[in-house]
Order: sequence, then C-alpha cells, then structure tokens
Amino acid sequence: MNQPASNGGPRPTTAQRRQHLKRIIQVFPSLVLRTYCRIRLLIMGPRFLDVIGNYLPERGDVLEIGCGFGLSGLYFSSFHHHRVIHGYDLDEKRVKAADAAAEALGLTNARFAFGDAAHLTLERLFDAAYAIDIIHHLPREAVPKFLESIYERLHLGGRFIIKDVDNTPAYKRWVSWMTDRVMVGLDEPLYYWPVAELCTMLHQAGFTVHTYPMPDILPYPHVLYVCEK
Repeated sequence: MNQPASNGGPRPTTAQRRQHLKRIIQVFPSLVLRTYCRIRLLIMGPRFLDVIGNYLPERGDVLEIGCGFGLSGLYFSSFHHHRVIHGYDLDEKRVKAADAAAEALGLTNARFAFGDAAHLTLERLFDAAYAIDIIHHLPREAVPKFLESIYERLHLGGRFIIKDVDNTPAYKRWVSWMTDRVMVGLDEPLYYWPVAELCTMLHQAGFTVHTYPMPDILPYPHVLYVCEK
C-alpha cells in the first residue's frame, strides 16, 4: 500500500486521514479484530490520534507502551517515513497481529515486540514515547517506577505523551470503568488517577508536565499529558 505524504509533503486532509485509518483496519484478517479496532476508534476518535501525533517528532525513534494490535503505531508511522515506532505489548498474539499488519501495509518503520509495560528494560534511548490509556491499567504501586523508567529511556528534550482518563466527574469515571471491564474483564486492576496526583508523580520522575482536557461527545474524561525531559 502506498504511504501518505510524509515530511515535506502536503499535510493529508481529515478525510484522507480517516480513509487511511479504514485501510489500516481492513488489513486485519479477523472480523472480530476489525470490529475491536472500530470500537477503539469510536472511544478515542481519529482527531485524538492527530492531537497526539502532533506532539511526536517527525523523525527519530518513538517508544509506544502497550501497542496492542498496533493501530496507533501503524497510523503514526504511516505519515512520516523517518519516524520509527517501537511498540511493546504484554500480549504476544496482539504483537504478532501488529507485525503482520505492518508487513501487509509495507511499513518498515513500525516495529512491535513482546514486553511488559510496567517492567520494560531497554538499553537504547528514544526521542519520544507515548502511552494511550495504559496508566490506569497498571498496578498502582508500579506506576512511579514505570514513569521513572520512561524518563531514563528518553534523550534530553524528549517527550512522553500520555492519553488517559481522569477520575472526575464521577459519571464519566463509571462509564470508563464499565467500558474497561467489558474489554479486560473483572480481574485486571483499574485505577483512574486524579490529574493532580499523576502530575505529581510525573514531576517526581523528573518531567515538566502540561495537561490538556480532551472534550468529547462521548462521556469519557480524556486528558492529555505532555511531559518533557
């Protein structure tokens, strides 16, 4: 598949970006998986991906924590040939599906591997990192060390972009909780961090932090954290 215009080319229109997402979803062979991706995009719309992507460097190595089936990594790597996405996930089946999708799309700058987000031990440094709806799935006691490990894996000036959900207002928190329980079951720990509390831990890890609410027509309390080393 031909890649969209990258560095130096015209910026793809909203319609072109949405069409590209549809093409990405279509390469997954399973109807169940394609449906999952569509639901994921319904919860976190394409415009959220574009907002996150605007904070990522156009070239360099970008670490994705919790890549899942690779939807966001495939999207972010498509528009900039010199941006290399390194995605890690704890589910090996999802990693294999993401790898297969990258191959089907002809993307050599999207790479996926097995790894535990809370205990990543990587020797290399990255120009940026991002985690989309991952923090609230980690055990609470593991989060401070996880944030510190990401800080250590970034070059000076590197960014860590987090898209997560706030714990207020209560009705939005409960909508998020019900959605997550449908997706991951009842056994996985869930904790929706208050913005101030997560910001404090990010500061303690060494980051400078800016937060931005991400209003949506759906009742989810999305928050974007732009963290710089």
